[in-house]
Amino acid sequence: GRVAYEVEAVAVHALLAELGELVAPQAWAKSLTYTYVPCPPALAARADRGRMRQIVVNLLANAVKFTPAGGRVT
Repeated sequence: GRVAYEVEAVAVHALLAELGELVAPQAWAKSLTYTYVPCPPALAARADRGRMRQIVVNLLANAVKFTPAGGRVT
């Protein structure tokens, strides 16, 4: 049981924009306002893309889950 990471430069803007398309319908279904505020296009993080994606998905899903109806996720 070893976990292998593929650390690379991950474009944060592209990742967040991609995940916004995934989370927005869930937010709208709960009557939440979802807003993606773009970060600088050149911003990158050194990370394993798949792991980073899963972490951000979990954070956004929790934001939608725990925000009361009519609220806002930004």
